[in-house]
Amino acid sequence: MAKLNQLYPQKKNIFQGGKLKEDGKSSEQSATFLKDLETLKKFDLDSKFGPCIGITRLERWQRAHTHNLNPPHSIPKILKSYDENNNEIQESLWNDYELS
Repeated sequence: MAKLNQLYPQKKNIFQGGKLKEDGKSSEQSATFLKDLETLKKFDLDSKFGPCIGITRLERWQRAHTHNLNPPHSIPKILKSYDENNNEIQESLWNDYELS
């Protein structure tokens, strides 16, 4: 069973000498990533596009598009702008939950 901190990952600020350490990403990239992640989470939580258990976000978007449910056009653009192996982006919010 997944732990709470795995379901809601947090990034803690790392301070050293009173200044925030840079982790290699610019703040603009981080802000874009967080905005994209929020958009994807809203898509996951919108039930009008059908269930999302057991399929990727792109598969769910394609299914909703096929059935003329008018899913947001930004979803595939966001998904394709990140690495295919980035599960935080590619998999739905519910991916870590176990089915019982």
